[in-house]
Amino acid sequence: YYNLIKNITEKGEWKEWILFILEAVRIQALLTKVSILEISTLKRKTKSMLKEKLSQKRYSTDLLDFLFTSPFYTHHSFSKHLNKHLNTAVKTLNLLEEKGILTSFRYKKYKIYCYEEFLGIMKKNY
Repeated sequence: YYNLIKNITEKGEWKEWILFILEAVRIQALLTKVSILEISTLKRKTKSMLKEKLSQKRYSTDLLDFLFTSPFYTHHSFSKHLNKHLNTAVKTLNLLEEKGILTSFRYKKYKIYCYEEFLGIMKKNY
């Protein structure tokens, strides 16, 4: 990369640098496509899992969509995003953990929930 930049400055050779950048964009696009397909597959799997493991009262497409906003959640983020009472958020996230969909850990005074399968996809190509 640096040699290509140097050649632009010293020799006016833009073509090699442009080809290098285009190849990097092509590779990143392929990796992103793979991630999108994996996330789409996981979302379908998660939808089935939620319908199977949660009551109709607890399942919603809003819940499904929320799980794919980020791989990490707190009671407060759940409550705010889904416009649910904090007690409902606590019960639902704990239920998702009990059912093996989420895991959790403590950070200072907060309980953080993690959707590890989603996190794995996000981390894999970056």
